[in-house]
Amino acid sequence: MVTVVDDQGESALGPLVTRAAVLKRAYSWVDENVPHNGREWWSNEFGCYRTDSAGYLAMAWQLPESVAGIEAVAEVSDPIEKAMLLPGDVLLRREGTPVTRHAAIFEDWVETASRMSFWGLEQRTGLGAVRRRIRYPYENSSTRYEPYRYRNIL
Repeated sequence: MVTVVDDQGESALGPLVTRAAVLKRAYSWVDENVPHNGREWWSNEFGCYRTDSAGYLAMAWQLPESVAGIEAVAEVSDPIEKAMLLPGDVLLRREGTPVTRHAAIFEDWVETASRMSFWGLEQRTGLGAVRRRIRYPYENSSTRYEPYRYRNIL
């Protein structure tokens, strides 16, 4: 196991987490209709996290509550190939500003053969925490979304 340490000397990696646990945690916010707001926090049985896409991913991956920002979650994950995507992996947009960076949790392919769309869970401006069909890599966005895998996922 690799340990990533933040500015305060604390490990940014959480404990080992199963793919089923990642989805259970992610669905907790979908079921609670958690609104999106990068300046607000949400508390439930899984902890208290910021209600933007980075906070949502940190909650789902069981990272420390202090982890904030797409770059912080990128530091505890590794890029993977599209063909390797499994439930609980993520599509990250790392470029841009803290406001425009984004993450969507991969659940499954809509059509396994074509792999053109996937079921994703995300914390999205105007919608909050949702599960929705997303075209790969991310709505044919002109910005780059890349697949990543958390280092402590089982």
